[in-house]
Amino acid sequence: MSDHLISTQVNSHWLADKPGIRKFCWIALGLAFIGTALSMFLPFISIDKPFKRPAPYSIIQTISLMWNKELYLLAIIIAGFSAIFPFLKLMSMANILYQIEINNFRLKTLHIASRLGKWSMVDVFIVSILLGIGENQFVFKVFTHFGLYLFTFSILLSIGMGIFLSTLAHQHKGEHIKTPDDYGHGHNALSIIILSVASVAFISLCGVPFLEIDDWKLRDRNFTLLTFIGAIWNQDAPLLAIYFWIALLLLPFLEIASLWFLISKTGARLFDNRLAPAFSLMRHWSTLDVFLIALMIFVVEGEQFIRFHINLGFWLLAVTLIAYSSRYIIRYQITKRYQASEHDERLQESAESPE
Repeated sequence: MSDHLISTQVNSHWLADKPGIRKFCWIALGLAFIGTALSMFLPFISIDKPFKRPAPYSIIQTISLMWNKELYLLAIIIAGFSAIFPFLKLMSMANILYQIEINNFRLKTLHIASRLGKWSMVDVFIVSILLGIGENQFVFKVFTHFGLYLFTFSILLSIGMGIFLSTLAHQHKGEHIKTPDDYGHGHNALSIIILSVASVAFISLCGVPFLEIDDWKLRDRNFTLLTFIGAIWNQDAPLLAIYFWIALLLLPFLEIASLWFLISKTGARLFDNRLAPAFSLMRHWSTLDVFLIALMIFVVEGEQFIRFHINLGFWLLAVTLIAYSSRYIIRYQITKRYQASEHDERLQESAESPE
């Protein structure tokens, strides 16, 4: 009987004690898979120009358009981010759920997939730029379709499930997920300079245009982050506008503020593992970097729709992300200070200990 009990324990699923959560995960992954698969062929938007039939654009049609215009690199980027990677991510999560036990390779694969999940939103941002430009234009009208919302919902659901499954898997293995708290606390001149540049550039983005329409057929207009999100709202896409407000403005602001808190003396005393998961979530859901890539793609391919030119805000966005991404340098510097402090404490303890 004891041998049977041991065998049962060995062969039991890693979520055997949480059948409700396991069932929920399978249902959520199934919904995400069906939604992603259907949205590959459903139109995201349609563009209405004078003397031309409205042209619908789905992900597959966008990839085909780029390829036929010999923009092979852009076609591969969109296909990789929006058509291939979402299914690979779902497969990695399904594999984790299917397996009886989790090994380190599967756990690392899941962690990477959940970290990169937001990059599947590239195509959503590209069509949203067109949607914003089409606001209040008479000869260039853009209309949203169900495919855009279905794809956005499916990708956001898969991102959430990736974070959820990764957390469950680490808890099962009894491992501690690295958080900013693992890097110690402290500050130095490099940290302050990097964060200052990121902060000033990000705040400037709210008032400095990144794109300007320069087409005789269209009403001239500049776009800042605020006016872009407002244009999406006015195009009868309030849910999309709310998501952009959170992902492009609120979360980057909160993460930059959190980094200031982390390197401050107050942060060194108060920051703990109860706040660290929130820091990690902000990194997963903040999509300012995805928006920049989408904007760069639009700069290359957008001339086929309208004439425009980029403004100072585009370069401020790039500077923001370069400085913002340098948070890893901040963490590295803090780690060195933290390790040096620990080494000094050990030396002092050994010097004070009796012979």
